[in-house]
Amino acid sequence: MSLKSVRNQFLGINPLLHSQLQVGGGWDNFHVNHISDLTRFLQRDLRPMGYLAQAEQSLQIRRNDAIRSPESDVTIYDPQQRTENQSTLTGGLALSVPELLELDEADLATYRSIGIYQKDGRGEAVAWLEVLSPANKPGGRHFSAYRDKRTALLQAGLVFIELDYLHHQAPTVAVPENSPYRILIIDPHPDWLSGQGHVYPIQVDEKLPTLEIPLTGKNVLQFDFDAPYQRTYESLFFGDGVDYQQLPTAWENYQPEDQARILSRLLTLRNIDDLDQHLSTVIPVLSLDEALAQWNS
Repeated sequence: MSLKSVRNQFLGINPLLHSQLQVGGGWDNFHVNHISDLTRFLQRDLRPMGYLAQAEQSLQIRRNDAIRSPESDVTIYDPQQRTENQSTLTGGLALSVPELLELDEADLATYRSIGIYQKDGRGEAVAWLEVLSPANKPGGRHFSAYRDKRTALLQAGLVFIELDYLHHQAPTVAVPENSPYRILIIDPHPDWLSGQGHVYPIQVDEKLPTLEIPLTGKNVLQFDFDAPYQRTYESLFFGDGVDYQQLPTAWENYQPEDQARILSRLLTLRNIDDLDQHLSTVIPVLSLDEALAQWNS
C-alpha cells in the first residue's frame, strides 16, 4: 500500500521529491514554478518597502554572453511576415535543431531568476536570486559559466542570493557545514572583495529559514523561504508522486545522519490516519541502526 499526501510531510525540503527530481527528471518543472512563487512572495513583502521583484533571464543560460540580454555579432532581419512553420530550406539531411546541435535536456531547459529593484530608482537591480539547477553545480557542464556570471554580478554591486536544494552534487562555494541543502547570501558592499558571504546550512526535515536580505542603505528584508517552497509543493500537487512507504531514490547519496532523519520521519508517518490533515512538527531522531531495524521489521 502506498502512503501519499498533497501536503508535504517533511519540514522544509521534501527529500523524497528532490531525489526523484534529480534522478528521474522533472527539476525544470519544479524550478520554473518555484521561481514564480518566490517572485510573488518577494513582491508582496518588498512592495511596502518601495522595491519590486520580477523574473529575469537566469545566469544559468547556456552561452557566454553578458549578464543582460545577449547581443549577436550579426543580426539577420526578415522584412516579410512569416508563419512559424514556414521554411525556405530544401534538400540536404534534415535534422531537428536539438539533434543538429547535439543539445541535451539541460541545454533545452529555460531557467529563470529573480531581480530586486527600487521602484523609484533608475531601474537598476539591487539584488539577484538564483535557484540552482543540476547543470550549474560543480560537475555540471555549465558550472564555470555560471560561476563567472555570479562573480560579474557581485563586481557590479548586486546582493546575491543562491538557493541550493540539490544534494547530489557538491556546493558551489567552499563550506565547512555538512548539510544536503543551503542558502547563500553575499553582500558585496562596500566592495565585492571586502563584502561578506553567509552560508545557511539546511538539514533534512528542517524548516527553511527566515533570513535577512540586504537591499540599499540600511534597508533589510526579512524573508521566509519556507512559505513559497510549501506553496510550490502543494499547488502543483507534487505530493501525488511521493510515496512515504518508499525510501528516496538514490538512498545511498544521503549521509548517515540524513538517512536517520528520513527514516525517523517515515516511521512516524506510518502511524498517522489522515496525512492530508496532518501538520508535521519536530520529532525525535532515532539512531540509524534503530531506524533501519524498525523499517525492516
